[in-house]
Amino acid sequence: MGSLGDVARGLSLPARIKKNYPNCKITWLVEPACKSLVYANKYIDQVLVFERQNGITAVFSLYKKLSELNFDITLDLQRHFKSGFFSWLSNSPRRIGFNPKNSKELNYFFNNEFIPPKAASLSKIEHYHCFLDHLEIVQDTKLDFGMEISEEYLNKECKPYVCLVLGSTWKTKDWNSEAYIKLIEKLLAKTSFKVFLLGSKDQEKINQEILNSLQADTLNSLVGKTSILELCSVLKGAEFTIGPDSGPGHLCSIVETPYVTLFGPTDPSRVCSYGNEHLVVKNDIFCSPCNKKVCYGPKNACMRLISSELVFKKLEDEGLVK
Repeated sequence: MGSLGDVARGLSLPARIKKNYPNCKITWLVEPACKSLVYANKYIDQVLVFERQNGITAVFSLYKKLSELNFDITLDLQRHFKSGFFSWLSNSPRRIGFNPKNSKELNYFFNNEFIPPKAASLSKIEHYHCFLDHLEIVQDTKLDFGMEISEEYLNKECKPYVCLVLGSTWKTKDWNSEAYIKLIEKLLAKTSFKVFLLGSKDQEKINQEILNSLQADTLNSLVGKTSILELCSVLKGAEFTIGPDSGPGHLCSIVETPYVTLFGPTDPSRVCSYGNEHLVVKNDIFCSPCNKKVCYGPKNACMRLISSELVFKKLEDEGLVK
């Protein structure tokens, strides 16, 4: 359950479990928005979808499904009331959750076993794997997200290309259209890359602002046009992707595409996409990270002060452009 980023991170656990216990059966509970990603994981045996939009009817329906199954262990990878409640409904004899010091909304009330407390700055993906450390399940040197994604969504004539993610689920994490426009101008002038704009329908306004300002055959938009798995395919074929702390950044971890993350209100040490920790761009201002969805400070300065020059220099320093 949880956001796209949380689900993407969590999908690195089933492989580790199956490689140690190949005969075990893994059931995953997910909400509709991310179900296609979970279905694509080859190590997951059964997927239960909580149809949240159906309200209390969905709760009773899920309870009926859970009561028909016999679980040995439930791992509650979220820290909230909802996930704790469903952990309790699983009726598993071992319901393992985050330590009460790290949980929220009385989540710990529903679980009967806890992983050790961890620092708030520990990366989420490491924190998730603490559940398997607790169970003494051996970890491979490289994470396996259990997905085989093709690059077939875009044809070969589109390559080489890079992607720009135009937004996130928090307004405070988003970059502005003027900065995107300046960065795209640099990319088109100084490289041979085509540029694809990515995002959901929520990013249609900034998408149009960019398209109206730049007229170029090598600039294309896929905003609001891709499913999650199609988005994975696009990201896999990219040379690199740039954007805020967002779900697509964590999909880049799955498909092993470099993701340059523009950080403002959130903490890179906690939420940076796996494998891209060296590709962080941020300004060290006094109020960042605040972890707020609304800016009560200097007009979202943490993101506003990230310049296109700073981002392009990062690309040069990391050898992503020459």
